[in-house]
Amino acid sequence: MLSSCSRARWAALLLALPLTIGLTATAHAQAPRTITVAADTQRASTPSISANGRYVAYQSGITQTGTATGAPAQVMLWDRATRTTRIVSAVGGVPATAASYSPRISSDGRYVAYVTQAPEVAAGASAEAPRVVLWDRRTDTTTAVSPVLTPPAGSHVVMGPPRPSKHGEYVAFGTDAALVASDVDEDNDAYLWSRATGSLRMIPDRGNAFVTPRDISDDGRIVVLGTERYDDSEAEDVVVWDRRTGSRRLIARDSSAVLSGDGRFVAYSTGRYTQGRLVTRVAVLDRVTGRRSTVAVPRRFAGYVWESARPSAISRTGRFVTVLTHAPRRPDQLLLVDRRTHGVSLVSHTPEGTLDRAGVTASGVSADAGAVVFSDRATPYAGPGSCCSEEGAVYLRRR
Repeated sequence: MLSSCSRARWAALLLALPLTIGLTATAHAQAPRTITVAADTQRASTPSISANGRYVAYQSGITQTGTATGAPAQVMLWDRATRTTRIVSAVGGVPATAASYSPRISSDGRYVAYVTQAPEVAAGASAEAPRVVLWDRRTDTTTAVSPVLTPPAGSHVVMGPPRPSKHGEYVAFGTDAALVASDVDEDNDAYLWSRATGSLRMIPDRGNAFVTPRDISDDGRIVVLGTERYDDSEAEDVVVWDRRTGSRRLIARDSSAVLSGDGRFVAYSTGRYTQGRLVTRVAVLDRVTGRRSTVAVPRRFAGYVWESARPSAISRTGRFVTVLTHAPRRPDQLLLVDRRTHGVSLVSHTPEGTLDRAGVTASGVSADAGAVVFSDRATPYAGPGSCCSEEGAVYLRRR
């Protein structure tokens, strides 16, 4: 039998138990689905996320040039499990003295490829001749991807943005510098670097004026290219290049695109004129079957995509696509589309639960879409003509 003292203790515990459960449930319900990765005071941008949703790489600080008003841009890595941030572009714990920018994390979360002007990060790097590097999170070591360059006086080299494969075996990037003997023009060309051999391979441009790698498959075999034509349109076509066969395939004209990690699906924007105005929507090509499908947006979101929509990121298997919307008199927002269930949700919410008022600029999505990372502008949208170039905050949204 229980003593009177023991009975009193049990009674107190039982009375407290419902209250404890209630408090736990309330705390869980109030936990924000959107987490701040980097505040808007950091001028953060270009986020990317590992496939498991744990690591987020982004750029923080003033843009490439750096000014007297702030420190040079740094490349950062945020760990969702520990809620800690480290400076990838630091050397010996000290932030780089020159700008580092355009980071992209590998799918496995181990490597971050980025561009740096800091000579302490990559020997010979400078504002006039930046270099692409690959950082290893496990070993905290940085490997130079592009060679040291010496541009003519008064000129500077365009470099990046880099795109690493899943395990960092390959890095695709663009530059207007001639890195191999076969590059005889002065246009921006695409290159593929192999970590195993340390060699560079130029991706054939077929006479296009400006070629930039937009995405790469996990195995480094398929690279999606954005190619500008030799005309005054400044329009970018989407081309898929196969490293093994050397073949090229035109996917879409006047478009932008992203590639699923398995290399099978290409999400791209496609436009048509409606009542005298160009309206763009998102379509997906299945490279295996050749089938093309349009990403359907429910009527309730029609106001956000009144003018245009373009793909921002796609999950590893191509099931999930993030769509960046644009409409007059509204800040750009971000939709998450499940291509299997046709479900669509608006994910660009702040930690306070309100829609982002500044306008979304870029995003990334984990393999299962359990986490979506996005960046916005520094200044809230104030109507047509108010768009600013400064970046703001980086957020992570849990599905």
